[in-house]
Amino acid sequence: MEKSIEAKVLLLAAEKIRQHGIKPAEHYVLDQVQLEVSYDGYTVTLKDSKVSITVFFHNKIKADYRKMNELEEFYQRVLRISQS
Repeated sequence: MEKSIEAKVLLLAAEKIRQHGIKPAEHYVLDQVQLEVSYDGYTVTLKDSKVSITVFFHNKIKADYRKMNELEEFYQRVLRISQS
């Protein structure tokens, strides 16, 4: 699954969350997906309570999760956001 995560999808979803999400604190939230952007804008993290996916400079991706099905469900939610 981690191999099929696309940086383009994550970055598109991040932009949609930034544009259409709410900002209760220092991060944006849309459809229970939280967006955090580094101070320089080069690192983007999408996360919920179970999964965190970070896109670093040059589109390097790191996913933190416990169960594969949680990662798959989270990525499907991110994919839906990116396509909306």
